Amino acid sequence: MKRQLRFFWITAAILTAVLVCAGCGEGLQNYVPNSGAKLTGLSITKMDGSSLIIPIPPELNPINGDEWDDEDFNLLDADIGTAPLQRNTDTVNVRLNPSVSPGARVLWGIGSQGSRPFKFIDRRVNATFEDMDYLYFKVTSEDGETTNYYRFIAWVQSPVTEISEVYIGRYETHPDTSETGTVTTVVDVDERIMASIEKAYPDLPTAIKSPETPGVLSIRTEQSPNAEIKVTRYDTNATLRYGIASGPSAEPEWKNSSTFNLTHMNYLYVEVTAENTVDKAYYKFRIEVGNIASIKTFTFVGKDGAEFDVANTGTRSGTWSTVAPGSFNTADMPDDGFGVKVVPDDER
Repeated sequence: MKRQLRFFWITAAILTAVLVCAGCGEGLQNYVPNSGAKLTGLSITKMDGSSLIIPIPPELNPINGDEWDDEDFNLLDADIGTAPLQRNTDTVNVRLNPSVSPGARVLWGIGSQGSRPFKFIDRRVNATFEDMDYLYFKVTSEDGETTNYYRFIAWVQSPVTEISEVYIGRYETHPDTSETGTVTTVVDVDERIMASIEKAYPDLPTAIKSPETPGVLSIRTEQSPNAEIKVTRYDTNATLRYGIASGPSAEPEWKNSSTFNLTHMNYLYVEVTAENTVDKAYYKFRIEVGNIASIKTFTFVGKDGAEFDVANTGTRSGTWSTVAPGSFNTADMPDDGFGVKVVPDDER
């Protein structure tokens, strides 16, 4: 009896397996491989484990297989995406993570704008490349019928956070062409009040707590309402943010605008964010309103009203013993000496 039961269960198991396998075979026979060969996403995993998402513009057209195999096809005419990177280290031993159509296979290679990669490499192999190299991705559909090639220029974004000028006031110029065709820039209006720029701080708490002397923005009283802060950056792709604090150790109140009602002995903060979005610098300025005791222009007046502007007016100081004298050299000294015309920065 036991033998009969054992035989029954073995037979039942065999029949079940056959039926299941028959169903599998039918499913495999009906499976149609995917024909898509599209790059749908791209990211880069850095050595520290963090990732950068690389945007894929919807208008980015791939190079198709026929164009790739055509020796007369000009790569310079093909579309290019941009892979913005934050640091030079983002190009060393990184993992490229392309997402593609279901079932498609993808390889990567390094080339240039006008030359194809020497070889394509498995996506599981880490990549090392240079700034301005071109990253190519070969995407082959699951059915093997379609191959597309995508490429991106590796671009390490600027870390520059330095500034060269901070001022308020108008500055207008226009180009002028001489009779010989030489183009020069003519200054129409220069009413700028320039700030002194001191140290750049790596973060806001350090800037607030620093005992060092900040920069100074000294303006006329009538300039304080609705004063527009102008900053000249070494890298125009860096972004700026402005804040005002009530005292040297107070937190600034940040604004999206660069226009403020400036108050005497308040503090202006300028935050500079580099193009790479990770490097920042903070600049701090003490605001002085109505404290200007400097000259805008110094002019000697000679015979018949002829005027001679003095470029080197020396270095001013609040202490007479530390004043540095200016200088002016001329061979046209009148017998009775020069007249003097001084225009102060604040005519009040």
